[in-house]
Amino acid sequence: MLSIKSMKPIYRKYSDSDISPIIKLMGQLGYKHSANSINHNIMAVKEAGGEVFVTELSGEVCGCVSAIIDIRLAAGINGEIVSLVVNKKFNKPTKKKSSVRRCLPKKVQF
Repeated sequence: MLSIKSMKPIYRKYSDSDISPIIKLMGQLGYKHSANSINHNIMAVKEAGGEVFVTELSGEVCGCVSAIIDIRLAAGINGEIVSLVVNKKFNKPTKKKSSVRRCLPKKVQF
């Protein structure tokens, strides 16, 4: 049996085949979505210049994150990570920090 530590995560942009796991992940945050409502939100993020990323471990989506562009008068243009969620299966309380870190891309490019 492989441990989470021995699995190599794959970071990639969202694809339409990720809709079901993303709906389940949003449910873990307490949000109820349909395929239409989550697709609408993903398209809105993209239209605003952001992107949705997923992380896979052993072919299973274990987390997702939205990266958005934040523009402010004083601070200028910055990227911001929002809507980060890691599947409870991969996010054990004693390993929370390392599990979350494993599900974040090292570098995000638009």
